[in-house]
Amino acid sequence: MSETKSEVYLNKLKDLWFLYDDVKSAIILAEQWHPKRHIYIAPINELRGALDHIFKSINLADDEKKCDYQLQEVREHMGRAGFDALEMLVRDVLDNIFETLEPFSKEALKEVIHDYYPVFRPKITEIQTNIAQYRKEGKTEPDKSFTKYFVEIKKLKEINTEIEKKVPALQEFMKSEKRNERKQNRKAKKDLFFAFLLVLFGAIITWLLGLWIS
Repeated sequence: MSETKSEVYLNKLKDLWFLYDDVKSAIILAEQWHPKRHIYIAPINELRGALDHIFKSINLADDEKKCDYQLQEVREHMGRAGFDALEMLVRDVLDNIFETLEPFSKEALKEVIHDYYPVFRPKITEIQTNIAQYRKEGKTEPDKSFTKYFVEIKKLKEINTEIEKKVPALQEFMKSEKRNERKQNRKAKKDLFFAFLLVLFGAIITWLLGLWIS
């Protein structure tokens, strides 16, 4: 028994579910990572466009060609919504990583997070390059690109987690550095003071010798 037009249409609409589910997850993650938990308007606008095309496709369900065109528009809008959200998510995770590390010196990073320069920094660059490539691929196959995108974001979040774990140790290292710096400054001042006393003492001795000889 062949499917009715309504059944054919419904199956095509169901095919979009997994894409929508990925997009929804991306938007929720992006909102959670925003420093002020704000909602990004760009993905929402794209979803609004997708909804508009869904209703147009319902109205054109009897015309398969026109209906398929509308459903393709739905897919493209949802793809853009997902990628907009994912790019914002990546930006916020990266911002969090760099803002977390900003107060600390290079020496602190090298001593406390041994993997930061040889492993984490190159991996961050690699992730950024991969994400840019996935965005290009997403124009034709957003479903597959989303899967790859989420893998890269997971790597990025793992780096962020590892760095945040090291914050207390970084803070302690910086305190230790400051204590050592204060000690060195005090020692330098003492050395300078004693050097001054030696010079002064030498000048006084010379002056006294001069008086005694004369």
